Amino acid sequence: MGHTYKRNYDRYTLAFKLRAVKLANHPNVKTKDIAEGLGIHPVMLYRWCMEHRNGTLVENKHMKKQKPSPKRVNPPPDSEAAAEDELAKAKKRIKDLEKQLNARQEEIDLLKKARRFFEKNRDQFSIKRLCLFFGVSRSGFYAWLARPTSVHRQYDETLKCVIVELHQGYRRAYGAPRVHQALRQQGLSCSRRRVNRLMRALEIKASTTGLYAWRPGQHAFYSSAGNQLKGSNAPTGCGQQWAGDFTYLKTRTGWLYHAAIIDLFSRRVVGWSFSSRRNSELTKSALRMALLNEAPAPGCLFHSDQGIEYAAHDYRELLEMAGMVRSMSRKGNPLDNAAMESYFHTLKAELVHKRLFDTKVQAVSEIIHYMMFYNSERLHSSLGYQSPEDYEKLSA
Repeated sequence: MGHTYKRNYDRYTLAFKLRAVKLANHPNVKTKDIAEGLGIHPVMLYRWCMEHRNGTLVENKHMKKQKPSPKRVNPPPDSEAAAEDELAKAKKRIKDLEKQLNARQEEIDLLKKARRFFEKNRDQFSIKRLCLFFGVSRSGFYAWLARPTSVHRQYDETLKCVIVELHQGYRRAYGAPRVHQALRQQGLSCSRRRVNRLMRALEIKASTTGLYAWRPGQHAFYSSAGNQLKGSNAPTGCGQQWAGDFTYLKTRTGWLYHAAIIDLFSRRVVGWSFSSRRNSELTKSALRMALLNEAPAPGCLFHSDQGIEYAAHDYRELLEMAGMVRSMSRKGNPLDNAAMESYFHTLKAELVHKRLFDTKVQAVSEIIHYMMFYNSERLHSSLGYQSPEDYEKLSA
């Protein structure tokens, strides 16, 4: 004889329905079992689940509304106590069902772990001992091993083979979103979450994964100086505003890095350095040379981009010892340091792009010779077509 359900309309509150729907959505328990445990009809629980998905789940439509009595405002004590007792029983049933669900899930996880452990250690330990250790029966374990593969698992294996072929065919560049679309174009129905799970199991991922990482606090570290140059007035004399940057040049013996510092008043190169390695020592050497050759005014503004070579603590300390104020370009805005970009553009257009240096020593010699010409002879349109040195003499 099947389970009988007593029709009762005055106890199904919205909170009760939501808890029932939450239990019914558990993947390892049947909805019918949940309904029997709560003492409601399965059809009613199915309807609650459908209304919850549609966003129309409300209080029970048939819930009786008590009419206020002129003599007694509060409900009778007996009915209030009965309602509280019924609510306590419902909460206890829900709690018991949640414990059963958790126990069922733990058993499933335990069997999965046990199978992997059994496969690795069957030669060392007996099945009887392993089953005793994991708290499962031998007959249950063997029955679980002999259980045929489900249709869902078989389809997973089919999808895995196709995913591996797609991933290799697209040069291992596709991630789960594009692999999902490629599977759908081949007529294989699956969700994106399923593709994510299968790709994790296969340990394959997009080629762009890991190239860029979000680092909390990095933006604050680089932008702590701010773009002081943008809001300042144009310099009226030498040593008031400097700008620095570095570039790389190709030679037959490898790459050569070149750092330079110019005075924004006259565009004269006041310091430079060369190195085969890109590090803070490259930029610090250029700054040391500039400080030896020139005497910047107190509070001289030094502007650069957000490279780590200029944000390094050693470089900051060197600027502070010289009494200079740091200024940095905004992220992704190279035109904030337009004067340095213009200098390197001119250097490469007039010297570097016309030839390939045989050695790094030759490149250093040629660039230093060009900087001498750049400071003393080359006419600058921003200076009224005068050389930097002539412009400084006329402004003195």
